Amino acid sequence: MTVSQANGATPATEPSFPAHLLVGVTVEDGWEIVEKLTKPKAANEELTPGFFSVGYRAVKGKERAFLKAFDLEAAITMRNGNRKDPTTMMLAVADLSGAFLSENSLLEFCKNSNLDKIVKVLQVGYASPPPGVASAAPFPVPYLMFELADDGDIRNFILKTEIADDYWRLTHLHSVTVGLQQLHTNQICHQDLKPANVLIFKDNGAKIGDLGRASSKQAPAPHDNVSIPGDSRYAPPELSYGEVPTSWVDRREASDLYHLGSLMTYLFTGMSTNTLLYEQHLAPEFHFMNWHGRYADVLPHLEAAFAKVVAEVNPMFPVWAREDLTVMLQQMCAPDFTKRGAPESRRQANNPLGMERYVSRFDLLAKQAQVKIKKAS
Repeated sequence: MTVSQANGATPATEPSFPAHLLVGVTVEDGWEIVEKLTKPKAANEELTPGFFSVGYRAVKGKERAFLKAFDLEAAITMRNGNRKDPTTMMLAVADLSGAFLSENSLLEFCKNSNLDKIVKVLQVGYASPPPGVASAAPFPVPYLMFELADDGDIRNFILKTEIADDYWRLTHLHSVTVGLQQLHTNQICHQDLKPANVLIFKDNGAKIGDLGRASSKQAPAPHDNVSIPGDSRYAPPELSYGEVPTSWVDRREASDLYHLGSLMTYLFTGMSTNTLLYEQHLAPEFHFMNWHGRYADVLPHLEAAFAKVVAEVNPMFPVWAREDLTVMLQQMCAPDFTKRGAPESRRQANNPLGMERYVSRFDLLAKQAQVKIKKAS
């Protein structure tokens, strides 16, 4: 796709990779890239899109969008620092190209299938730094443009506003669960669900963003054989210990469910399930960094530590919903992936997780929370 170049705002004396120099560029349909998004200074905060990509804000009149630029030059440098090996360089190009094409394909499918709880892609194209801006390489920059969340991601929204109540938490958990159900119904798994990838829209609640590490039964992705496709800090324990399930449900869908349970833990405690599990309740000798035995042998220790996590989180849930939410947490984050999910569903053919049960449960709990708020006002 063609782009028109505006006068660059980045000084010509600042050479860098092209993906980092797009401020001032006007891309197709008159969208102007106006701001580069940088990572916040707080520990473990990630605002940019992640794996070899750079985030920008783009505007067109009163419209706003988020642009994800794929950093080809960074991928090549990381894999082949001196660029003297053409094979290694081309493998890096192939990897990032495959990631771009895979994510774009899934996003277009979600858009055309009206999966309304998945962030919508608006445009796909290529851009180059503005004239006069010194660039370290001549590569054009592939990008994906998305609808921009009004209130950012769920983590930053909470940090900025501090107004989350039980109704707010349960409503957004319901929206995210619907989003996962939409993906799973179409044989797609996200694999990187975390607070930074849950985006808040004023009129549409929460939506799931960033399908860059997703897998589909219908189309292979470059990262399908990566043991931990997403952020390792949120990975379900079996993957952290090198135990990779063989079935689609246990390998992919159960991973998404673990992430959902961890999101619930985060919204009620401010910490992920893994933070509580590994940093507070699991003995160091059983940590995946120190364990060299079989997963089956460490599993009883993980289950004992997870029981302590549940006991710690339980008082954080509202009294009237405590029993339901505790049971859901136990099912969603069970260290034994074969037991993860609703037991009634797991006993059925093909061992489904019962995502529809969690959709219904969060919906009911959100409505009950709303009634309680109205009665209290």
